[in-house]
Amino acid sequence: MHEWGTTSPPIIPTIRTHGAHRLVTDTYTPLYSPEGEIAGVIGILNDITERKVQEAAARAGNEKLRAVFESLVDGILVTNIEGKIVDANEASASLLGYPSRGALIGQYALTLVAEQEHERARLTMTDLDESRQARLLDTTMLRADGTTFHAEIHAVILRGEDQRAGYVVLIRDITERKAQEKALRTSLETLRGVFESLTDGITVTDMQGIITDSNEATLAMHAMLSREDLIGRSAFTLIHPSEHAAALENMQRTLDAGVSGICEYTMVRSDGSTFIGSLNAVLLRDSDGNPSGFVALTSDITERKAQAHRLAENEARLRFLTDHS
Repeated sequence: MHEWGTTSPPIIPTIRTHGAHRLVTDTYTPLYSPEGEIAGVIGILNDITERKVQEAAARAGNEKLRAVFESLVDGILVTNIEGKIVDANEASASLLGYPSRGALIGQYALTLVAEQEHERARLTMTDLDESRQARLLDTTMLRADGTTFHAEIHAVILRGEDQRAGYVVLIRDITERKAQEKALRTSLETLRGVFESLTDGITVTDMQGIITDSNEATLAMHAMLSREDLIGRSAFTLIHPSEHAAALENMQRTLDAGVSGICEYTMVRSDGSTFIGSLNAVLLRDSDGNPSGFVALTSDITERKAQAHRLAENEARLRFLTDHS
């Protein structure tokens, strides 16, 4: 039953027009006779079908967004302009050690950052406000039990009606990545130590044979003062021009077989003098298995060759004396 003059009746009737159902609101106004008695009513129907369809679509869209929001493995916090948390997904609660996302609502996001990182976090948010560009911050986050973890924070401004309404902050636990990076740095430092401690020369080149790295032994071998004297040069400049053709063939063999095998060349020092070098090269590959360059191990065998020559001469003399004694 409808009240007279109401514009928002509790029941929205459905009518059929041209075979389709439409949703409407109805408003009724009484008509009075000259004697003041109700003689009839005027009914006004307002078609709200499109509005209801849009509202249903908005609800469905919000439900989809919430489903995405909750399905992410990274933590997401939504704050107001003061930095107070107004929404969060369950992943953020798990990441930060809280029993549920509700336990995060009402807290200030800055309190979730380790105290020693507060100033950096403030500067990052200030920069975000001024630049209006998304900002990335590596920081230390604080769990509910007081323990910490390394996190990567990605913050963007949340807007409402063309005004800044707050922030959306994505939190990713990068503790494992940091540990891997540290282990990699340690491994690289160890390799560099081995690299520099070898008495043989090591030369690293790209696929065109341009030198990208070398150890101190290579510098000493070629009488060069600094690594900068080598970086960017062709490795062929370290070999006597008369043997470039052989070196090019060996480079192709290394590319085909993955290793050159022991090769002997007349090597050139920076002062133009020469020495005999024994070189063994291997093919380098990138993480996808594609050829990326070469690494060559070079030994100065001049003295060894001279000793072998002297030994051969002594043996020849000994044979001569034996044969003629």
